[in-house]
Amino acid sequence: MLDNDVRIWDIEEERMVAKFDVPGVIIEGLAFLDNTSLLIYGSGGTLQLRNWKNHDVIRRFEGHEDAVYSCATSPDRTMLVTGSSHGGVHVWDVASGRLLVTLKRPHPDGKEETWSVAWSPDGKRLATGFATGTVQIWPLFA
Repeated sequence: MLDNDVRIWDIEEERMVAKFDVPGVIIEGLAFLDNTSLLIYGSGGTLQLRNWKNHDVIRRFEGHEDAVYSCATSPDRTMLVTGSSHGGVHVWDVASGRLLVTLKRPHPDGKEETWSVAWSPDGKRLATGFATGTVQIWPLFA
């Protein structure tokens, strides 16, 4: 049963440390921005940067045409990459919420769902996993 709650757990102490409601949405992608209190989550075509301690919404990232399936922050926490059901891979500036680049992989029917995204440890490449089982490495910054 879906209850639209986000729960933050302390694994070592085996207890929930925070809970907040996100009414009317299903959260499809989720990532921590830092080691303190910032969380990014995607629902529908919108992402939100939220303080999970006080529940404040800090920023919205808008630009996806459909559901955001995955998100990950860059190693230096300045950028966010997102993958979606329409196949687009978006790279965002976290501080401003500005869309920096959209990456599209050619596909016969023009659409391929992006199920997973990840940064390389040096932040210069992205790995994306698609619904077809294909993995693509994207060089970003040479």
